Amino acid sequence: RAPLPLAFPLDQAVRAGGKMASKEALFIALDVSDSMRPHLDDVTGAVQRMLCDRIFHSKQDAVGLLKAGADATDNEVALQMGGYDHIAVVGSMGPVGMKRIENVGAIHAESGRADLIDAVVVAADAIARYVRKNKWSKRVLLVSDGATSRADLDEEQVADIASQLADNDIVLEVAALGPLGEEVRAARAPSSAAGPPPQSEAGETWAALARLGARLDALGKPDKPKPFVAREWSEAKRVWSEPRAKATKSTAAYRGPLALGGSGGGFLPVRVWRKVAASNSAPVLFKSVTKTRAAAAADDGAAAPSESVKSEVQWVLKSDLDTQVRPDEMVASYRYGRDVIPVAGALEEKMRYGVPEKCLELHGFVPRASVPRHYLLGPSEVLVGDDAVAGADKAVQALCYVLDEERLLGIARYARSKGLAPRLAVLWPSASGCLHLNILPFSDEVKALQWPPLPPSLAAPPSAEQRAAADALVDALDLDAAAWRGADAEARISELEPQARALLRRPKDVLNPQHARLQQIVVHRALHKSEALPPPPPRLVAPLQPGEDLFTAARPAAQRFAAACPTGELRKPGKRVFKEAAGGAKRPRAGEAGGGRTAQRLHRR
Repeated sequence: RAPLPLAFPLDQAVRAGGKMASKEALFIALDVSDSMRPHLDDVTGAVQRMLCDRIFHSKQDAVGLLKAGADATDNEVALQMGGYDHIAVVGSMGPVGMKRIENVGAIHAESGRADLIDAVVVAADAIARYVRKNKWSKRVLLVSDGATSRADLDEEQVADIASQLADNDIVLEVAALGPLGEEVRAARAPSSAAGPPPQSEAGETWAALARLGARLDALGKPDKPKPFVAREWSEAKRVWSEPRAKATKSTAAYRGPLALGGSGGGFLPVRVWRKVAASNSAPVLFKSVTKTRAAAAADDGAAAPSESVKSEVQWVLKSDLDTQVRPDEMVASYRYGRDVIPVAGALEEKMRYGVPEKCLELHGFVPRASVPRHYLLGPSEVLVGDDAVAGADKAVQALCYVLDEERLLGIARYARSKGLAPRLAVLWPSASGCLHLNILPFSDEVKALQWPPLPPSLAAPPSAEQRAAADALVDALDLDAAAWRGADAEARISELEPQARALLRRPKDVLNPQHARLQQIVVHRALHKSEALPPPPPRLVAPLQPGEDLFTAARPAAQRFAAACPTGELRKPGKRVFKEAAGGAKRPRAGEAGGGRTAQRLHRR
């Protein structure tokens, strides 16, 4: 086994987890010129689904919408500077909601001819004015076929616009529609600007955008997202339509010293991170509305939040249901036998056994075999060296390296904040150079399952044929094991389609079907109130159904296993009703007719 490198670079996702922008400002620029007429229904439907997905997962995001190629001109840049014709903002920047989705549904083809670069400038200006100095991620999404609208700009304009986008950390994403074929792929290539002149007006449009994208890529920063993304429409639509898992982010659980050997043994400055659901990612919450308003919503739209029904809780005396009790008139109490012992507020605080200050103290090390994995409670947290202290990373990595080499685990006392009860925790070394922290159960929390031993006739070990049959069955039902192995396994798996990745049955690629299906139904109900519900998407269904090809190929192995390991109902011996009396006569047991006191009690009942 190769040793862990001491200078292993720590996971950047963990490092950046607490610093990433949790909100995004997105401005969508839709080309509505005449050439887009065959595509607009498909485009608006996909954009609506994307916005619906944001309501579930990123409801704090801000979204704006403009039409490029509109009959009229309506945007702030045109009012201030003139020009920027045939660009109309139909939805200013604001929180994503049903109003914005309805704006997208109302879009139709118009007869204007707009400059797509002007549309990008108007969208970027709206984002910059809305976000100001706040730490948001920012993106302009341009959807066009490039056939009617144009993109005219010289090299000086390219440099100026690219510089403004880069200075404001605004990502430009382009989704290209229509039968553009090689022209789209050429425009996406870095060398396309120096290639031969395009053969069509659409090609000229993509070539101009590619020059802007090349300049943006040159101004990109290593710690920022890629500043220019170009996709063909089929790819963009697939990305937008894919069900999305609930977003998570790394949250700091503890920052402070890892005490070594008590108060006088020194310490390591560390941080502990935990993965939690993002604050703007919430499950679907059901709110009650009156039946009258719900019926009206079927025709008028979604019910307003102000129409929700609110519930109230009242506290009353058990002995007198008409006497209400205020919360400040109640005190905590504990049952002690038949009595109730009141506990005052100060005493209640002392009963909690909380620590005066947060703590993480390393008490020692134990063999890895002494801590079974089923002892680990709750989600794992990640302990790394504090990057604000020089040398802390190397110290934690050195400790991780030695623990892994010696097959040891650390035992620590842990309370992530003041006032919490301390718990025993285990520090488990990871191949990524960090320590996984898990809470351990106390002795009265360990659940031991007990069952009687097998009878001697069934306790014999399986035969060689039974073991061989089981081995063949496991091999036959191996879920594409080759895709899991090798140094490049993760890269090969990432190239698969999402549905194919889900078939590998890896938890990271299988979505919660109940959560995703519920979202699909709510979205469909919001957009298409009178239509029947659609079937679940294949990606949700496939991982929960056996693969027919796999089980067909594995049938001989399954039949061999069934023949080698026959099963049947195990009957327990029944109880005899009569006992043999002297001389061969049968006498009834106690409890049967004539059997004594039990029979008399039964008769008396």
